[in-house]
Amino acid sequence: MEGNVKENWNFWRPVALKVLSYTEAIAMSEDQLANVNKAIDIQLSKDRAENRKVAALSTCKCKCK
Repeated sequence: MEGNVKENWNFWRPVALKVLSYTEAIAMSEDQLANVNKAIDIQLSKDRAENRKVAALSTCKCKCK
């Protein structure tokens, strides 16, 4: 089963991340699933950038300790 998941990660990734239901994913073409995965990558990249920005802002740079 694990090999099957790895081989079909473009299908299973949106299902595992709860972006698509199994029923929605099975109805999509490979191109559509590829686009969903690209959208996931873009969103994750934006989330990481935002998290880095928040972390940088919340780090105290003063010597108040």
